[in-house]
Amino acid sequence: MDKHLTVAQNDFSSRSLVHFVELSTSEKAILVDRVKAAVRVSDLYSTPQSLNLSQLMPQLDNYRQQVLHQSVLLIFKALPVEQFSPRERNFLFWYLGCQFGTPIAQNTTGDLLGRVENIEGDGFRVRGFTSCKELEMHTDRGDIVCLLCVRPAGQAGGLTSFTPLLAIDAQLGEEDNSLMSSLEQGFYYAMPYRGKQVTNYRIPVISSSNDIKSISLVRFFIDYAAELRHEVLTDVQLAALNRIDEIANSPDFKITPGLQPGDMAVWNNHSWLHSRTAFMDEEGKKGRLMLRLWLNVKEGWPMCPRLTHYTYGSDFMNFPQSSDRLQPTPYPT
Repeated sequence: MDKHLTVAQNDFSSRSLVHFVELSTSEKAILVDRVKAAVRVSDLYSTPQSLNLSQLMPQLDNYRQQVLHQSVLLIFKALPVEQFSPRERNFLFWYLGCQFGTPIAQNTTGDLLGRVENIEGDGFRVRGFTSCKELEMHTDRGDIVCLLCVRPAGQAGGLTSFTPLLAIDAQLGEEDNSLMSSLEQGFYYAMPYRGKQVTNYRIPVISSSNDIKSISLVRFFIDYAAELRHEVLTDVQLAALNRIDEIANSPDFKITPGLQPGDMAVWNNHSWLHSRTAFMDEEGKKGRLMLRLWLNVKEGWPMCPRLTHYTYGSDFMNFPQSSDRLQPTPYPT
């Protein structure tokens, strides 16, 4: 069953930006049987050839094209994760993700399948996705991002929201040109957990290549780079960053689908910003858990040279480019 949610009150309201897909009860039963059978003979960290869902999900290639080229936020609703072991659940997530692109490393240890959850720690050793703090509107790395909700927050918060570049670009196009110019010029980046390394080039927030626009934004990296460079962002730079944040968080543009267990969101990382509210887990119970994949697409995404270098290069992020050493270790619950 396919459903579309169209964002109202905008010039782009005719475009169905959010696409929900949900299997029927009988289709879910078939899915469970096939995944369990496939896991018995498959390696998690390889393309799971033992699983074929082409008849059960015949539109997968079409979904990929919609996500990549039509700014669609795709949400698989209510996948039966409660009927799977952790390994089976991860296997299905891995399989579906591989239909959209090739997984890339998410950290210096080379993890391809990431866990987004609150982990006790302090200082720069804890990244945003391993904390319970609010994550403001940002982009990740790679071309496509997949996020599977295993467990929502036990008490409150942890809501994931999305805002399309289409909305931001249209709104900024009606405003002060100096703001867009500043965003196109870009900013230096620095990652606290990578020491004090600062990029030697500016990364554009909004850019264009072959008439295709891209967005890239991690405000925390920008602020940290300015601190390390002993610079103060100009009034125009601050106004541009603050304005893009205002637009992205406007109820006219922001989409909060309320991801529940089994919901899997898939989006073009160059076409959407996303955020997460702070959350609290319930004491004595398992906490909020999302699984994440960062994917690159074989055909690449048209970007200006600076954004291409940041997105596909390894000098700044310094994450492994090969997964040869990884083992198919099951993830804990």
